[in-house]
Amino acid sequence: MVLLHWKQRMAGSLRQARSLVNAYPAHVQEPRTVEVAGVRWWLREGADAAALAPLLARALQQRDGAEDLRSGRRKRLFRLALGSGGEPEHLLKRSGYRPSRGWLRHARGSKARRELRIAEALARRGVPVVVPLAAGERRRAGRLVECFLLAPLLADAVDLRRLWSDPALAPGERRGLAVSLGGIVAAAHAAGLFQDDLAPNNVLVSGAGAGRLRLVDFERARLRWLLSTRARSRMLAKLARTAAAVPATQRLRFLRAYAGDAAQARRWWARLRSEAPRLARRDDTRMRRTAVRNGRRFQAFERGDSRGFTRRGLDPGLVLGGAPAGLPPAAGSVRVEIDGGVWRVVYPRASERRMRGLWARANTLAARGLAPLPLAVRSDPDHTLLIYQPGAGARPPGATACGAAERWAVARLLRELEGFGELRAELAPEALVLIPTGTGRLRAQLLAPHAFRFGGRCGGRRSRGLAARLLASLGPPASGVQFDRSASDNSQDG
Repeated sequence: MVLLHWKQRMAGSLRQARSLVNAYPAHVQEPRTVEVAGVRWWLREGADAAALAPLLARALQQRDGAEDLRSGRRKRLFRLALGSGGEPEHLLKRSGYRPSRGWLRHARGSKARRELRIAEALARRGVPVVVPLAAGERRRAGRLVECFLLAPLLADAVDLRRLWSDPALAPGERRGLAVSLGGIVAAAHAAGLFQDDLAPNNVLVSGAGAGRLRLVDFERARLRWLLSTRARSRMLAKLARTAAAVPATQRLRFLRAYAGDAAQARRWWARLRSEAPRLARRDDTRMRRTAVRNGRRFQAFERGDSRGFTRRGLDPGLVLGGAPAGLPPAAGSVRVEIDGGVWRVVYPRASERRMRGLWARANTLAARGLAPLPLAVRSDPDHTLLIYQPGAGARPPGATACGAAERWAVARLLRELEGFGELRAELAPEALVLIPTGTGRLRAQLLAPHAFRFGGRCGGRRSRGLAARLLASLGPPASGVQFDRSASDNSQDG
């Protein structure tokens, strides 16, 4: 009896799915829609269908010959010049769907339609956003094949991440941007926006005055009636992750503008500190999958008896040329070489799993601003090398007499590391590098990823002891650039 009832329910579900597929051509005949070149377009509020239809047709025609700004597996971006001026003034986003996903998206609509609805809702609620012109869907036999989103480009607009990294930006301008960003994020959260990828590159800066910031890209966003404190903490923690190089004073200024007063800003600061380790562990887990496969950012290589991973587009000669000086390090030790414009951390030959772990952790630390940018990892019969991008004016703390500025930079790095995990190996000054910042201060970064672990006890007693011994060792450069790893690091934690 139960089996018969289950079969009847399944048959009813199949009939309902067939009715949806058959009813699709009639279902899309709604106001604010127009069909152009086999694509059904949903127009934004107040748009004139007769005026937009030729624009949409030109967009579909030009995308084949336009420059692809992001050539991914299913997502592509095009800058299009649809007017008579010749300069690009529109952005077209195209997203493809696997066959299994096309049927699931039939009733709910595409991600382009959802992004248009979210942008319109936020605009009605007073949040400064860039509202797309139209969202289009192409279907075959009722199955969603691809979707499009056409949005206007703001004149002279630049994303906040690129603008903030400009060394020519005045200090007063930086303070104003931090306050404006706090205000616009607070308005978006008050409107119910939950944006999973909240980041400075999703904020455009255009023009002058208080209303120069605009939010864009709601592909991974949702609207809720009320945002919980946990949801806000998650979004703000992700935003803080991308602002690792921003001084703490600017981050506090952002939180003060977001929260409304200094007391609430301090509470948010404490919440973000507690959220950071969980987010860092998740990022490290994802990096272990991303950094060791061929993709948009990374690629594997194998040449002769050397193999490893590099950043996409890197010159192989930089990885394969130049053998490390001297004999391989003894078991349980590493050697740091900073010469000739390349920074190399030399290990004894490590296993494949160990090499993958070193490469992934170095990239996670670099994304947090705690390490220089790693270019490649390479293993040969004698060594495993981790190669970093050199920085102008960089030096290890022990290269000259260590003063108060150098000690302060190293102590700050150790405090930041303590917020994400724990040290698990002895460190010598040569395992760090000091980099001058645009404000004239020094910033310390870690060259030895094996000595740190995300998670753990987040600055436990042993980790604090290792940090104290490192600070005590700062002084004249030591003879011989070797330091021992602790016995606990002998486990292959890649």
